[in-house]
Amino acid sequence: MANSRSGSDEGSPRLKPGASLAVLWNNSEGIEPLHNSHQYQQFDDSRLSSANLKGCGIQAWCKFSKRWVLPEDMRDELAEVVGEIIPDELILEKLAGSGVIITIGDIVTLSLLEKGIRPDLSIVDYQTKRIPDNELKERLAAFPEKEMTVKCPSGEISQELWNAIESWFERPTPLRIVVDGEEDLASLVCVTLAPDGTTVIYGIPFKGLMLLHVDTPIRERAREILRKMET
Repeated sequence: MANSRSGSDEGSPRLKPGASLAVLWNNSEGIEPLHNSHQYQQFDDSRLSSANLKGCGIQAWCKFSKRWVLPEDMRDELAEVVGEIIPDELILEKLAGSGVIITIGDIVTLSLLEKGIRPDLSIVDYQTKRIPDNELKERLAAFPEKEMTVKCPSGEISQELWNAIESWFERPTPLRIVVDGEEDLASLVCVTLAPDGTTVIYGIPFKGLMLLHVDTPIRERAREILRKMET
């Protein structure tokens, strides 16, 4: 990739040797995620600016550290049904023949495990209604899984959470991501990064389980919400 310099990039951050950027490729078909973060060694001694990135055909989504914050007026939008809401007792029937399965939330993860279904990726926070739940943690511990702990404040998506999920898609072996904070918004990251056909399941309070089979329309809706949440 050629290094395009611009006279208007004073004050832009200097990219250190070997630093990686999480970016989206802006091609003729729209914005697509680069699942493997690239090492931009050629920028070792140059400044990074929007002009430089656009000159290289890249639109920056995440630079060095980024977070997505959910505005209060968007909470109802997130509660809208975009997949299929099902009762817990139908989950085995609905998951028959599914490929990759991702669960978000302690209760839905435990429900699948107790029914004999091992999620490929589960994201939990060991809380119920934002209160630490040791009993739930112990019940999940009965199903040992490789764990990774990340920090993510309530009402946000942290760069740390994004990176953990993105890294999992690069090497999708069974993993439980434990969030120090809150995992409620992790579904947006999973849907954005997941290939078509991935099944994502999370709970909707007082309604049931939301079951999504990822496709282009669902992915685009998640991306649009993330764009509104960018800080």
